[in-house]
Formats: sequence, structure tokens, C-alpha cells
Amino acid sequence: MLKPSDFFDLEGFEFRALFDGVEYVWAALNRVGPFALEYIMSVDGDSTIFGTVMDGAWVDDAAAVVIGEGTVVEPGAFIQGPAIIGRNCQIRNGAYIRGDVVIGNNCIVEAGLYVTAGSKVTLPDGTIAKAKAVSGADNLLFRRNSQSGAIEVVQRSGTWGGLNAALHATD
Repeated sequence: MLKPSDFFDLEGFEFRALFDGVEYVWAALNRVGPFALEYIMSVDGDSTIFGTVMDGAWVDDAAAVVIGEGTVVEPGAFIQGPAIIGRNCQIRNGAYIRGDVVIGNNCIVEAGLYVTAGSKVTLPDGTIAKAKAVSGADNLLFRRNSQSGAIEVVQRSGTWGGLNAALHATD
């Protein structure tokens, strides 16, 4: 019931090595930092930034950060490694990500949100855990609850179809 395979589809999971030999999902938590550094060091080439870091965004120690293809880091966002951010993510304006964080593919980190591996987050089932408990999970939205102030991690569904053409016509 609390095995890694209960939380992740390990067959197609890019970071499944994080859970090798682990009986319970929380046993991998202490591995996240070393795993992130090892993964970053294994990336071929001189750059580990494959996405777009917009003007005004900041990546501290880019050698300790991987940003996946198709990911956009908006102005005012700050990323401090070691950190891995998957493909096709959105790191919104003013978001702050630091230290031993692994964000999966197709995730959104809400504007102004501060996320570390130790940040307390409310999971979709209401459980409160450290953010590193969802390390590498895909299709998540990291957001702040406007009433309680708690960080929530919810599953994203569907895809964004773009701007409404009728509302954004430039006649």
C-alpha cells in the first residue's frame, strides 16, 4: 500500500532508479539530494539548461540545475540547485525553487511559490508531507491555498488549448 509502485508507474518513470531497492516510498526521501547531483553530473554536454530561462529569471549555479526541454522559467523566478526540473514545465513569475528538488514533467509551480525539498505540502488525499515525497512525479500543480496559505500539490488534468482566439483577437 505504501510502496513506490503505489504512487508512480515505475515502468515509464524517468527517475525510477531513485526507488531501486526501496520497500516503502518514504525510504527514498534521503536519496533525493545525492540522486539529483548524480543525475545532473550525468547530463552530457556543457549545458544542463534545455528549456527557456526568460530574461529576469535567475538560475544560481547552473551546473547544479537541470531544466528540461520545453520548460519555461518566467521572469522573477529563482532556481538554486541541486534541482532537476522536467520537460514541458512552467515555473511561474517569482517562484523560488531550491535544494534537492526534483520536479517531474508537465508540472506547474505557481507564481510566487517557495518550494524546497523540505516544504510541507498537502497532497490530493489531504496527507501532509515534505515536497520531496512527490519528487519526479509528473503532471502536478504546486499552488498556495488562498485561504489557509498551505502549499498544495494537485494532479493536473487535460491540456491547455491556448488563448481563446475570440477574446484575444488583434483586429
